[in-house]
Amino acid sequence: MEIRKAEEKDCPVLLTLLSQISRYHYLGRPDIFRADSSKYSLQQVKEMIASINQPIFVAVDESDEVLGYAMIKIKTQVDHPVLAPFKVLYLDDLCVDEKARKSGIGHELMDHIKTYAKTIGCSRIELNVWDFPGSAETFYEENGFRVQRRGMEFWL
Repeated sequence: MEIRKAEEKDCPVLLTLLSQISRYHYLGRPDIFRADSSKYSLQQVKEMIASINQPIFVAVDESDEVLGYAMIKIKTQVDHPVLAPFKVLYLDDLCVDEKARKSGIGHELMDHIKTYAKTIGCSRIELNVWDFPGSAETFYEENGFRVQRRGMEFWL
């Protein structure tokens, strides 16, 4: 397996994986997520592939088939009245194909983005994870992440 930057030829598989993640989120929280949605359009994925600050990394097998991805955003804060300056890597989305899960690909992608974040001078990696049964929360904890802040809800 190899991890490389996504290329435009990867778009069809990336869109399929985005659909898998959308379905997964819908099943976990149908009160929040739509059943037939995708987080990004083909045009948005193409723009991220071309972007310096929003690269997509893909895990590919020996025949260059995409098995998973990590979509990231580089965030910087310089002049803010309360927050200290920072440069962080925000993990926007991570997915491993349903057929390839539990094979270590997710951990390989995480290791890759951790190294990438250090290389470009980020102080940390941030992400959001939904809290529902079977969510990726345990996966991220296994990769060394801890709670930074919590979002809470009150049902009416």
